[in-house]
Amino acid sequence: MAVAVCLDGQAVTDHYWGSADLETLAPARADTAYLLASVTKSMTAVAVGLLAREGRLALGDAVDTLLGAPIPALPDCRQPTVRELLGHRAGVGRYYRFFYADESAEKPAFRKTLSQTQIMTPPGSTFEYSNLGYGILDAVIEAVTGKQAGKATKELLERYIGPTSLSIGPSYAGSAASTATRYGADGVAYPEYDVEHRGGTLAWMTISDLARFGAACLANGAIGRTGVIDTLTGAPDEDSGYGLGWCVDEYAGIKAISHAGDMGGVSSYLLCFPDHGLSIAAVTNRTGSDAPQSLAADVGSRVLTALCDRSVEVACPSPLVLPTPCALPARLDGHWTGELETDEGKVAVGLSVSAGLASLDLDQDRADLSGFPTDSLDLRAAGRLDHAAEKVGSRETSVTVEARRFGDTLHGRIYVTDDLGARLRASLGEEGGAPALRFPNCVSYPILLRRDT
Repeated sequence: MAVAVCLDGQAVTDHYWGSADLETLAPARADTAYLLASVTKSMTAVAVGLLAREGRLALGDAVDTLLGAPIPALPDCRQPTVRELLGHRAGVGRYYRFFYADESAEKPAFRKTLSQTQIMTPPGSTFEYSNLGYGILDAVIEAVTGKQAGKATKELLERYIGPTSLSIGPSYAGSAASTATRYGADGVAYPEYDVEHRGGTLAWMTISDLARFGAACLANGAIGRTGVIDTLTGAPDEDSGYGLGWCVDEYAGIKAISHAGDMGGVSSYLLCFPDHGLSIAAVTNRTGSDAPQSLAADVGSRVLTALCDRSVEVACPSPLVLPTPCALPARLDGHWTGELETDEGKVAVGLSVSAGLASLDLDQDRADLSGFPTDSLDLRAAGRLDHAAEKVGSRETSVTVEARRFGDTLHGRIYVTDDLGARLRASLGEEGGAPALRFPNCVSYPILLRRDT
């Protein structure tokens, strides 16, 4: 684990604990580069903000005008803007998929992935955290700059903060000896993996450089002085507190901007107080740890209390609260049929709704679904598909159906999410090896279902 703190633009401390690699027992040290997971989104957002400041795009630009092609959308949904993608309000939904080096699945061309998504809710109307949205922003950066998105982002940031260890991609571009090996909660090392949303999840950096990036984003920092951070954090979503690539909070009247990350083999946190010159970065090379957030919050509380000469308590981000199941509306009663298309072919879909409950037939397998509350959709229901067809996922999956009703048709998508138990497998290359617990995939497929008459 590592932590670094900058105050008034100067590095004041950095500390390292434990091992960067459990096999070699290489210690964590100042030049160790860590994967940052979703903290990457703050860097991508700043890069987009800088492009807007240079006049190379506008946050209000419709994405299809920048990409040269529209994103598939429901009949009443326009194309999202750059601003809506940054703020997770584009209507594209959640999506994350990992392509492990020791597995056979190959990452498709992003245009193909984009053709299989669907804008479900009118852009700007609903907040839904979306890694795929930041994959689309990667494509926007490439279209505007003519460069690979990770390279363009690095160049944009380094114009303001100087050379850094930043690298965006499936592996660190620097020395392998200075890379923190990623471990699951079970202590088993992750293989290299890629995603379709690198700009949302695949930045690597040393902890001191991450704190330095945060310092540059403060009010008196090189990036903060451009006004870009004010634009990105000035009008957060009222319910989620999410701005554009940053979470926005307030503690004892003090503004805080931050982003957390948790993914396969990494937990990370960047916490900044723009008006008090304080930037705190913390990371560990292990899945599912709350230590970076707890440590950063504790450091923030202590430093701000000293700076302000009054008690300031900085809280950790609130844990996710799962919704309570509810009955599905009677207007959905009936049997609905259609199909979804995967890389391997078409799969028949049947949905039966009666007395507030639903069942889903996916090819030859069935799941009982419970309804969940939603303000923006007509249908949200989820359940477990214990023997899912291999065409759409692993042998144990959970499925979620989300749809909007247009007369006697349901337009929507099915999410197929690997169950954590299904990701247990013997470590490849080690006969009888210990199981390896890997981060699940969540893949969406557009559907069009018609009510049987």
